[in-house]
Amino acid sequence: VSFPISDQGAIYFSYGHFFQIPNFENLYRNDDYLIQPGQSLSTITGNADLDAQKTVKYEVGLQQMVFPNISLDLTVYYSDIRNLLGTEIINTYEGFKYARFINRDYGNVKGFIITLDKRFSNYFSAKADYTFQIAEGNSSDPLAVYNDNQSDPPVESEKKVVPLNWDQRSTVNLSA
Repeated sequence: VSFPISDQGAIYFSYGHFFQIPNFENLYRNDDYLIQPGQSLSTITGNADLDAQKTVKYEVGLQQMVFPNISLDLTVYYSDIRNLLGTEIINTYEGFKYARFINRDYGNVKGFIITLDKRFSNYFSAKADYTFQIAEGNSSDPLAVYNDNQSDPPVESEKKVVPLNWDQRSTVNLSA
Protein backbone atom coordinates (compact mmCIF):
# COMPACT_ATOMS: atom_id res chain seq x y z
CA VAL A 1 0.00 0.00 0.00
CA SER A 2 1.38 3.38 -0.95
CA PHE A 3 -0.03 6.83 -0.22
CA PRO A 4 1.27 10.06 -1.78
CA ILE A 5 1.88 12.77 0.84
CA SER A 6 2.85 15.38 -1.76
CA ASP A 7 3.75 15.54 -5.44
CA GLN A 8 7.34 14.70 -4.41
CA GLY A 9 6.87 12.09 -1.68
CA ALA A 10 4.98 9.01 -0.56
CA ILE A 11 4.70 6.71 2.41
CA TYR A 12 4.25 2.97 1.94
CA PHE A 13 3.52 -0.14 3.93
CA SER A 14 3.76 -3.80 3.01
CA TYR A 15 2.83 -6.97 4.85
CA GLY A 16 3.11 -10.53 3.68
CA HIS A 17 3.17 -14.21 4.59
CA PHE A 18 5.77 -16.22 2.70
CA PHE A 19 6.28 -19.98 2.64
CA GLN A 20 9.30 -22.00 1.51
CA ILE A 21 9.12 -25.77 1.22
CA PRO A 22 12.07 -27.78 2.56
CA ASN A 23 14.65 -29.25 0.18
CA PHE A 24 13.71 -32.74 -1.00
CA GLU A 25 17.05 -33.94 0.36
CA ASN A 26 15.84 -33.08 3.87
CA LEU A 27 12.49 -34.78 3.30
CA TYR A 28 13.73 -38.11 1.96
CA ARG A 29 17.32 -38.53 3.22
CA ASN A 30 17.82 -42.15 4.33
CA ASP A 31 14.07 -42.76 3.96
CA ASP A 32 14.53 -46.47 4.77
CA TYR A 33 15.77 -45.51 8.27
CA LEU A 34 18.84 -47.73 7.94
CA ILE A 35 20.80 -47.16 11.17
CA GLN A 36 24.28 -48.61 11.48
CA PRO A 37 24.68 -50.56 14.75
CA GLY A 38 27.76 -49.68 16.76
CA GLN A 39 28.16 -46.26 15.14
CA SER A 40 26.65 -43.98 17.74
CA LEU A 41 24.77 -41.11 16.16
CA SER A 42 26.23 -41.49 12.68
CA THR A 43 22.94 -41.48 10.79
CA ILE A 44 20.73 -38.57 9.81
CA THR A 45 17.31 -39.29 8.37
CA GLY A 46 14.86 -37.12 6.53
CA ASN A 47 11.32 -36.39 7.58
CA ALA A 48 8.50 -36.36 5.02
CA ASP A 49 6.26 -34.53 7.54
CA LEU A 50 8.34 -31.34 7.54
CA ASP A 51 6.31 -28.14 7.34
CA ALA A 52 7.14 -25.22 5.10
CA GLN A 53 9.26 -22.43 6.57
CA LYS A 54 6.94 -19.50 7.27
CA THR A 55 8.07 -15.88 7.22
CA VAL A 56 5.85 -12.93 8.12
CA LYS A 57 7.27 -9.60 6.92
CA TYR A 58 6.35 -6.01 7.71
CA GLU A 59 7.80 -2.93 6.00
CA VAL A 60 7.12 0.79 6.38
CA GLY A 61 8.85 3.44 4.33
CA LEU A 62 9.05 7.01 3.16
CA GLN A 63 10.15 8.13 -0.31
CA GLN A 64 10.87 11.82 -0.77
CA MET A 65 12.40 13.94 -3.52
CA VAL A 66 15.02 16.17 -1.81
CA PHE A 67 16.53 17.90 -4.88
CA PRO A 68 15.75 17.67 -8.59
CA ASN A 69 16.72 14.12 -9.72
CA ILE A 70 17.76 13.14 -6.14
CA SER A 71 15.50 11.12 -3.86
CA LEU A 72 15.74 9.77 -0.33
CA ASP A 73 14.14 6.52 0.75
CA LEU A 74 13.89 5.39 4.38
CA THR A 75 12.58 1.87 5.06
CA VAL A 76 12.07 0.08 8.38
CA TYR A 77 11.39 -3.68 8.32
CA TYR A 78 10.78 -6.72 10.51
CA SER A 79 10.64 -10.42 9.61
CA ASP A 80 9.47 -13.25 11.85
CA ILE A 81 10.70 -16.67 10.65
CA ARG A 82 9.13 -19.87 11.99
CA ASN A 83 9.62 -23.58 11.27
CA LEU A 84 13.30 -23.28 10.40
CA LEU A 85 14.91 -26.65 9.84
CA GLY A 86 16.68 -28.32 12.75
CA THR A 87 17.46 -31.81 14.00
CA GLU A 88 16.39 -33.92 16.94
CA ILE A 89 18.16 -36.91 18.45
CA ILE A 90 16.11 -40.09 18.72
CA ASN A 91 17.08 -43.05 20.94
CA THR A 92 15.85 -46.45 19.73
CA TYR A 93 14.76 -49.22 22.07
CA GLU A 94 17.94 -51.11 21.09
CA GLY A 95 20.14 -48.28 22.37
CA PHE A 96 21.02 -46.79 19.00
CA LYS A 97 20.78 -43.05 18.35
CA TYR A 98 20.06 -41.24 15.13
CA ALA A 99 19.18 -37.71 14.09
CA ARG A 100 16.04 -36.65 12.21
CA PHE A 101 15.19 -33.33 10.56
CA ILE A 102 12.32 -31.44 12.20
CA ASN A 103 10.87 -27.93 12.23
CA ARG A 104 12.26 -26.55 15.47
CA ASP A 105 14.13 -23.32 14.97
CA TYR A 106 13.09 -19.68 15.00
CA GLY A 107 14.57 -16.42 13.80
CA ASN A 108 13.74 -12.76 13.38
CA VAL A 109 15.31 -9.95 11.39
CA LYS A 110 14.77 -6.26 12.03
CA GLY A 111 16.45 -3.20 10.62
CA PHE A 112 16.32 -0.14 8.43
CA ILE A 113 17.64 1.00 5.04
CA ILE A 114 18.48 4.56 4.01
CA THR A 115 18.90 5.09 0.26
CA LEU A 116 20.01 8.19 -1.61
CA ASP A 117 19.38 7.88 -5.35
CA LYS A 118 20.45 10.28 -8.11
CA ARG A 119 18.48 9.52 -11.25
CA PHE A 120 20.21 9.32 -14.61
CA SER A 121 20.84 12.80 -16.03
CA ASN A 122 23.82 14.40 -17.76
CA TYR A 123 25.15 10.88 -18.47
CA PHE A 124 25.49 10.03 -14.77
CA SER A 125 23.52 8.23 -12.07
CA ALA A 126 24.47 7.14 -8.56
CA LYS A 127 22.97 5.28 -5.68
CA ALA A 128 24.14 4.88 -2.08
CA ASP A 129 22.43 2.92 0.64
CA TYR A 130 23.14 2.02 4.23
CA THR A 131 21.51 -1.00 5.89
CA PHE A 132 21.45 -1.73 9.60
CA GLN A 133 19.94 -5.05 10.59
CA ILE A 134 19.87 -7.47 13.49
CA ALA A 135 19.23 -11.15 12.67
CA GLU A 136 18.62 -13.30 15.74
CA GLY A 137 17.36 -16.80 16.35
CA ASN A 138 18.06 -19.99 18.21
CA SER A 139 20.18 -21.69 15.51
CA SER A 140 21.88 -20.81 12.23
CA ASP A 141 22.74 -24.38 11.29
CA PRO A 142 20.09 -27.09 10.81
CA LEU A 143 22.65 -29.67 11.98
CA ALA A 144 23.55 -27.80 15.21
CA VAL A 145 21.86 -30.31 17.57
CA TYR A 146 23.38 -33.23 15.64
CA ASN A 147 26.87 -31.69 15.78
CA ASP A 148 26.51 -30.81 19.49
CA ASN A 149 25.76 -34.47 20.22
CA GLN A 150 28.87 -35.70 18.36
CA SER A 151 31.21 -34.56 21.13
CA ASP A 152 32.05 -36.58 24.24
CA PRO A 153 30.30 -35.57 26.46
CA PRO A 154 27.52 -34.05 24.30
CA VAL A 155 27.23 -30.25 24.34
CA GLU A 156 23.97 -28.59 25.39
CA SER A 157 22.29 -26.87 22.42
CA GLU A 158 21.34 -23.17 22.42
CA LYS A 159 18.19 -22.38 24.33
CA LYS A 160 18.24 -18.62 23.90
CA VAL A 161 18.13 -16.17 21.02
CA VAL A 162 21.61 -15.41 19.63
CA PRO A 163 22.92 -13.55 16.54
CA LEU A 164 22.58 -15.74 13.44
CA ASN A 165 25.40 -16.43 10.97
CA TRP A 166 23.85 -14.15 8.35
CA ASP A 167 23.60 -11.23 10.79
CA GLN A 168 25.25 -8.19 9.17
CA ARG A 169 24.87 -5.20 11.43
CA SER A 170 26.01 -2.56 8.92
CA THR A 171 26.25 -2.70 5.15
CA VAL A 172 27.05 0.14 2.73
CA ASN A 173 26.44 -0.16 -1.02
CA LEU A 174 27.57 2.38 -3.61
CA SER A 175 26.99 2.33 -7.33
CA ALA A 176 27.58 4.90 -10.04
